[in-house]
Amino acid sequence: KKDEFLSMLSHELRGPLSATTMAVEILRRPPYSAEQTERMSQLIGRQAGHMSQLVEDLLDVSRISRGLVSIDKSPIAMREVVAAAMEQVSPSADAKRHEITVSVPVSPCMLYGDRTRMVQVVSNLLGNAVRYTPAAGKIALSLEVKGARAVLSVSDNGIGILPEFISSLFDLYVQAESASLSKSGGLGLGLALVKSLVEIHGGTVTASSAGLGQGSTFEVVLPMVSPGAGHLPR
Repeated sequence: KKDEFLSMLSHELRGPLSATTMAVEILRRPPYSAEQTERMSQLIGRQAGHMSQLVEDLLDVSRISRGLVSIDKSPIAMREVVAAAMEQVSPSADAKRHEITVSVPVSPCMLYGDRTRMVQVVSNLLGNAVRYTPAAGKIALSLEVKGARAVLSVSDNGIGILPEFISSLFDLYVQAESASLSKSGGLGLGLALVKSLVEIHGGTVTASSAGLGQGSTFEVVLPMVSPGAGHLPR
C-alpha cells in the first residue's frame, strides 16, 4: 500500500509542479499582457494551494499515527462548524455546479471539541462528496440531535462505493474507486483523517452505499454536551 501511495503522491505532485513551472516560464518571456500575468499568477496560486494541502494532509497523518496530533477542546456549536466547512468547499462545488442542501436543527447542538479539527472533518466529508460526484450532482448535509448524540450525515448521488471497498475505506492510502475510475485525484488520506479525528472526539464514522453509481452516505456520531453544563469532560 505504501508503494502504491508513493506512486500516487508522485503523480499528484507532478501535475501542479508542471503547471507552476509552465506558468513561470511564460512569465519569463515578455512581452505579455496584464491579463496574461493575472491569469498565470492565479494559476500559480491555485497549484501552490493544492500542493500545500497535500503536504498538510501528510503532516496530519504523520502526527496522528504517532499520537502527536494537537487537540484544543472547548465548547463548540456544530451549526458554526457546518457553516465554516460549507464556506471552504463552496468554490469547488460551484465549479462543478453541484446543488448542496443543508439541514441543521434550530436548537443548539454543542460539542466539546476542537473547532478547527471538526471543521476539517466536515469539510473533508463534503470535499469527498464533491470529488466523487459528477457535475450538476446533488449533495445533502444533515445535522440531527438524537438523545445525547449529534448525528451528521453527508450524502451524494455520485459514483458510489463498491462493496469490497467499504471495510477498508477509512484505512490510510486507500481510495474508494478502482484504478479504472480514478479521475478525481487525491491521496486517499482524507477519510483516514476523518476517522482519526472523530475517534479522538469520542465519536464514530461509518460509510454506506448501494453500489457503483448509486451514491454514498457518510455518517458521523458525536457525543454532545449541554450548553449550560456546570463542568465539561476532561
